[in-house]
Amino acid sequence: MSRSAGETDNRDSPGFTTLRKTLDEVAARGQRVPFWWRDDDAVAASPALDRLIDLAEAHAIPLLLAAIPDRIEPSLGQRLAAAKNTVSVAVHGLAHHNHAPPCEKPAEFGAHRPLDTLVAEAAAGLRIARERLPEAMLLPVFVPPWNRLAPDLAAALPGLGYRGLSAVPGPAIPGLDRLDATLDPIDWRGTRSLRDPDALLQNLAAGITRDPARPNGLLTHHLTHDAALWAFVADLLETCCGHPAVTCLDPRSLFSGAAVETGAAGSTLQRSVAARKG
Repeated sequence: MSRSAGETDNRDSPGFTTLRKTLDEVAARGQRVPFWWRDDDAVAASPALDRLIDLAEAHAIPLLLAAIPDRIEPSLGQRLAAAKNTVSVAVHGLAHHNHAPPCEKPAEFGAHRPLDTLVAEAAAGLRIARERLPEAMLLPVFVPPWNRLAPDLAAALPGLGYRGLSAVPGPAIPGLDRLDATLDPIDWRGTRSLRDPDALLQNLAAGITRDPARPNGLLTHHLTHDAALWAFVADLLETCCGHPAVTCLDPRSLFSGAAVETGAAGSTLQRSVAARKG
């Protein structure tokens, strides 16, 4: 199911027209544009999760689903077990609780608490996720809530058994593969619906023009989506996933564990004003 009845197809808008033109130019040069997808805040089976997985399966794009360990319900594992080898799961913090002071941006794993506490909770997140989710689907990848984490904790993650990190673009972390989100279509500080789609797409096209080889990471939140967001995501996937210039990346291959052995893997993603920072 790519689009529900009554939803508008906006692929003829100026933004999508610009994006297609940019991808066509990349294809004409024989280059490829890496594209990947992460969705946050999974806890249980739901109609929204069904729709998310249907989109991934319809467009044959692997999906990294960031699940909140302390809030995982049995139905989540059951639903994922029925997915058609499209979904892998990352560890989305521990409980998605905000521990930042009232005057600061929200963070569960920011530098507001002792490092020992952060380490213990990050370790608990991986342990609980392993207990509650199908082993074959779970990747030891840490996705900090609100995409914020203390640098000292990031450095400690390999020692806890994590192989990867996904947030918004940041520095390389020895011992971790890193792949970050760059395109978040939600207007978190305003309507909590779709941001200006033409601005989002023109920014995406400009980044591709600057460096086609840098991965573009779509970040979604299925439990928050309204009709406008679902339609935008469906249109974006239809535009990108079927285009000859686009390579859809599989998190299962990207977070292969090679960085644990080599000790050096940094983010190759561009910084983007569309990436959520809370």
